[in-house]
Amino acid sequence: MKRDELAKESLTGIQIGQDTLSGVIGVSKKKLVLLPVSYSKGFKAYVDGKEEKIYQANIQYLAVPVEEGTHTIELRYSNPYIRLGLYVSIIGWILWIIFVWGEKRKKRVE
Repeated sequence: MKRDELAKESLTGIQIGQDTLSGVIGVSKKKLVLLPVSYSKGFKAYVDGKEEKIYQANIQYLAVPVEEGTHTIELRYSNPYIRLGLYVSIIGWILWIIFVWGEKRKKRVE
């Protein structure tokens, strides 16, 4: 496929939000669309509003499968470790409160 032909099938109308990237693409046949976004497990891809599987392509990029035709592709990012961080923080606060309470109790007994 020549470079001019590839340019016809590229993402247009790109909109970048805080945790999202979206655009429109028209393809002549079913294919994987390579997006120059670093691969991360935190991304979810939606094609025409339906969640699609994300593939790791060229070692570091994302690729999303699309059928023939014009489609809206949206990537959404959510930190995959946010829940773990929240749990660790809560446990840390609980342990700190127990420690402070124990120290105050120890001072009362003495």
